[in-house]
Amino acid sequence: GEALYTVMDRCCGPDLVDVAAGGALPPSSVRALGRQMLLALAAVHGVGLMHRDVKPENFRFRDAAAQTLQLLDFGFAKPAGSQPARHTVTGTLLYAAPEVFDGLYC
Repeated sequence: GEALYTVMDRCCGPDLVDVAAGGALPPSSVRALGRQMLLALAAVHGVGLMHRDVKPENFRFRDAAAQTLQLLDFGFAKPAGSQPARHTVTGTLLYAAPEVFDGLYC
């Protein structure tokens, strides 16, 4: 029979909460992190998905060298354009966009 496998990278580095706990970062580091975050989201959207739980804890470095940031936890991900259940808010409320609460997202 057929078998279905899920393959994931092992990410052992800090997440963005850990990084922030270490104190202020220089502007160049913040720009580099922001760029990696945006590229990750663009890649997700590029394959037709909405992550729906973007938060600092879901961005983690691949290893302790803290060079490559990865977006994790696709448990709430849905195909872009799919209709959510009415009056249902998913993800972490603290990081949800205002339009999520107004029902103006897809």
